Amino acid sequence: MALLALVVGCGRTSPTGSPTEVVGAAPDATVAAGPAQITIERFGLRAEGVVDLARAATRLTVTDASTPGAAPVEVLAVGDRAWSRPVGTSAWTAADPEAAGLLSLPGGLRSGDPRSAVDLVRGASRVTVFGGLQVQATSTIRYDVFSDPVAASRAASPATAPRLLALAGQVSHSIRVDVYVDGDRRIRRLEVPEDLRSATPVTRPDTNRVSATIDFVRFGVEPGDLSPPA
Repeated sequence: MALLALVVGCGRTSPTGSPTEVVGAAPDATVAAGPAQITIERFGLRAEGVVDLARAATRLTVTDASTPGAAPVEVLAVGDRAWSRPVGTSAWTAADPEAAGLLSLPGGLRSGDPRSAVDLVRGASRVTVFGGLQVQATSTIRYDVFSDPVAASRAASPATAPRLLALAGQVSHSIRVDVYVDGDRRIRRLEVPEDLRSATPVTRPDTNRVSATIDFVRFGVEPGDLSPPA
């Protein structure tokens, strides 16, 4: 496919192979690239931090620009457990995993959990090519991926499999995730719908989907302390 051999933007080649091959290899290539600096955005919410997919751990600072005066909150998620605390304080508060929804991040960022989102790609049942786009000054190809959450749960890491299996029990449709892959077959961006359980995507007035956007900004970073609180 000529599109897949394209050289876009900053000159880095796009991934080679069929869409199914590229998307099928992307989760493992992303894990193998090591801990990553990430950002997550959804409307007024923004999170910045690191994720270590191999350890199923992430640490984020979350700000809510839609709420004037809201203090930033630090979130630590390890496996299926999560904790939070106001930035600048020392005591972590454990999150109720049931109250945290299908994915273990708070509030409007629930569908933006990078660990479960990457594993959701493992359930790809249909893949179409959208085209070449830049993400964080890196050339990528965007693939529209339709994921079977049952298949995703079977291929997922032990940390995320239970949540994806729970999701599979609540839906009877495939879930579309937009996946941006670089020339090394690493995922650089994921756009995950706000409500994974809805067969009809929630849309904005301009008809674009309401989604959480997860960017993998840089790989091989020092992740810092991702240990669960004592």
